[in-house]
Amino acid sequence: MKKTMGALASVLSWAKREGYVSINVAEGITVGTGKGDPEDRRLPYDTNDLEKLFSAEAVEARKESPANYWLPYLALFTGARAAGRVGAVTDGRPAP
Repeated sequence: MKKTMGALASVLSWAKREGYVSINVAEGITVGTGKGDPEDRRLPYDTNDLEKLFSAEAVEARKESPANYWLPYLALFTGARAAGRVGAVTDGRPAP
């Protein structure tokens, strides 16, 4: 991401210098390092959390909705965040 933003800023800087654009909207933008406030980071689930999520009662409660049923398994086995896979499950087509 950092490399891509740097390239975009360079192109826009050139475009401003040459008069193609009046302002460089990428000027001054920085890409975070992902080492933000520890309070904002997501912690991995521990064994107790996983037991709650995949207990027989929790699985049974999610059976009404295919997305609610399958997304936790998909996230567990792929390591993907569930929110990123919702489109793939709800519209029946694989995500790009």
